[in-house]
Amino acid sequence: MKPYFNRLTTALILVTTLLSCMNNDKKQSVNNLENANNNNNNNNSYQPGLDWTLDWADEFDGDTINSNNWNFQVEEAGRFNEEWQRYTNSSDNAYIENNCLVIKALHESNKHDKNQYSSARLN
Repeated sequence: MKPYFNRLTTALILVTTLLSCMNNDKKQSVNNLENANNNNNNNNSYQPGLDWTLDWADEFDGDTINSNNWNFQVEEAGRFNEEWQRYTNSSDNAYIENNCLVIKALHESNKHDKNQYSSARLN
């Protein structure tokens, strides 16, 4: 009976420890997310750490997508992963709204097949 009790006790301690660690990790993740959200809401600047430097950014503060920063990839449907949408340079598919880049997929007909959807792809 004693070896069974020792194995059971060891298993319970192990399970309790793992659950405690998982719970702490989850709490830490939630705290990190809350801190990130608070930092972003308070000063609108991301602080990645002392060893990192920002090389490039686009704040999307204009009325249109800056063609000096972004290239529209115009591609036929099926070009990548046999996708049904084609990629356009249309302002219906990619535009600036509230200082954010919006890439919008559109279903352009009642059919469901290639070339019935459009989107944008930028690099």
